[in-house]
Amino acid sequence: MKGLLHTSDFMSAVLNKEYGFERMKRISQITVFQDQSNTLRFLTDCAINIEQSLSVKKDIIENAVLAAHSFGNPCPKVALLSAVETVNEKIPDTTLGAILVQMNHRGQ
Repeated sequence: MKGLLHTSDFMSAVLNKEYGFERMKRISQITVFQDQSNTLRFLTDCAINIEQSLSVKKDIIENAVLAAHSFGNPCPKVALLSAVETVNEKIPDTTLGAILVQMNHRGQ
């Protein structure tokens, strides 16, 4: 993604009010790669947002979907990854994932 550059140095340039990007909402990192079948895949936010709240996860998903749209995918599939495959109240990611799935079903 950025080689030997420290994240704090990289982000300070990105967030610089004079020279950086205009921030209208949450910034998230998206890595785009092409698989063996020439399909574009998006891996998002492995390093930038460390908070794990519902609203943060929702913003990250919205950014990734918007990026997929800009690459020509009108209906991208989203996968939320966690340590286990089932909802477990002791693992907050699984609970938040279940909530996000329900929000998607309701068009939120």
